[in-house]
Amino acid sequence: MVGIAQRFARFAGSDIDFPVAARSLAVDGITDAIGCMLAGAREPLAQKLRAIVPIVSEPQGLLIAPCPVWGDWTSPADAAFLGATLDHALDYDDVNHPGMTHPSTIMVPTLLAASAVAPKATGRDLVRAYLIGIELLGKLGALLNPALFERGWHPTPTLGPPVVALAASTFLGLDEPQTVAALGLAATGSGGLRANFGTMTKPYHAGQAARTGLTAALLARKGYTSSPEAFEHRYGYLTLFGGGKVNAAAMGAPGSAPEILSPRGLDIKPYPACAAGQPVIEAGIVLHRQSGGATVRRATIRTGAPTLMPMIHRQPAEPLEGKFSLPFCLAAALIDGEVKIDTFTAGRIADPALRALVDRVDIEIDPTRNDDFYFGVSVTIETEDGARFSHTVPRALGTSNRRLPEAILAQKFRDCAHGTVDPVRAERLWRAFRTIDSDVSVATLAALLAGA
Repeated sequence: MVGIAQRFARFAGSDIDFPVAARSLAVDGITDAIGCMLAGAREPLAQKLRAIVPIVSEPQGLLIAPCPVWGDWTSPADAAFLGATLDHALDYDDVNHPGMTHPSTIMVPTLLAASAVAPKATGRDLVRAYLIGIELLGKLGALLNPALFERGWHPTPTLGPPVVALAASTFLGLDEPQTVAALGLAATGSGGLRANFGTMTKPYHAGQAARTGLTAALLARKGYTSSPEAFEHRYGYLTLFGGGKVNAAAMGAPGSAPEILSPRGLDIKPYPACAAGQPVIEAGIVLHRQSGGATVRRATIRTGAPTLMPMIHRQPAEPLEGKFSLPFCLAAALIDGEVKIDTFTAGRIADPALRALVDRVDIEIDPTRNDDFYFGVSVTIETEDGARFSHTVPRALGTSNRRLPEAILAQKFRDCAHGTVDPVRAERLWRAFRTIDSDVSVATLAALLAGA
C-alpha cells in the first residue's frame, strides 16, 4: 500500500485543477485570515512575541522574509510563526471541522513568508497550495477526530504541521521525495494541549504549526531526510495520535471531491469566539431583538456534548477565557445584542450585569445532538416580566449552506483592520487579497501586508 506521505506528495505533484467554487471559497478564507492577522497585531501577545523573535530593519542575506504587519524583516519560519500566532490571537479565524483546526491561520501566513524563497510564485500558486493543504487536513481529521480532541490534543498544532508542510512543499515546488521527507519531519513536531484554551498559548499553537511545517519544507528542499513511513509506522503518527485504534487504509483519497466544499470544509466566523460558541451567540442576538432587550431572569441552553468539549470555562476570569465560555457568549449577546472584538475585554469580563447573567444560564445536554459537530443549540429565555422566548440555531452563519456574504466578510475585515491600519490602507489590502487567485506576485502581497 502506498503510504499517506507518498499519496499526498503524489497528489500535490499532479495536475489537479480545483473548480471555481473551491477557489472562490479559498479566497474568502485567505482574505479573512489577513483581517484576523491585522486584528491580532493589537493584542497584548503581539509585542511579547516581537520582543523574542530576531528582527532586522533591513533585509540581510537570502533567508529573510517581511515580518507580517510590521515593516521589519525576519526569517521565513519566524515570519510564519508570528503571522499565524497573530491570526489566531482573537479566535476569530476560520475552521475546518473534520480537522477541528484553523486552516487559513496556519497556511496563509506560512505561504506569504515562503514567498521570500519563491519570488516568482503567484497568487494562483498560493490558492492551489492552500487547497491541497486542506485536502490533507480534512482527510487526516476525519481519521483521527473526535477521539483526538477528546483525549486532550489540540488539533491545530497536532494536525497542523503536516498540513503546513504539504502546502509549503507544493508552493515551493518540491518533488515527491522531498515532499515525503517534509511530511515526515513535520509529523514528528506535532502536538499541543487543549488545557491551554483561553490563554495566549492557544494562538501560540497555530504559530508552532506554521513554523514547524515551513521549517520542514525548507529543510526537505535541502535534502533533509525523515522516515517515509512516519504516519503508518508502529511507532508513528497514527499510532500515537490515534491511540493505536486507527487504520491508515481507512483514510480518504485526496482529490476525490474538494475537501473545502464538503460539509464543514471551511467555516468562516461572524463572531470573535470559539466555533462552538457561534450558534449560541447567533441565538442570543436574535433573542435580544425578539425580547426588545428586556432583562433576562433565566436562560437555558440545550445542546449536544460536542459543544461543551472546547467550551471549558464557565465564569471567565480573563478576556480570552470568555471566548471559551458558552454562558458568557450567550450573556453578552443577550445584553448587548451583538458580540464584537470589544466584547472580550477586561472591562466587559468584569461587568457585574454580565457576570450575574452568566450565573443564571443553565446548560442542558440534548442527547439527540451528541453527534452534532455543527454545535447546534436551542436557547430559551425568561425575562423579568415573565415573558418567554426561544430560538434554535442548527448551524451558524458561515458554515456550509450558510456561506458568509461578501458584505459581512468585508465589514469583518474593516473591523479587524480598525486601529491597526487606516481605512485607506485597509481597503487597499482588502482589494489586493480579494484578487489573489491571479498572476499577482505573492512576494508583492507579503510586502504590502508588511508595509501596512
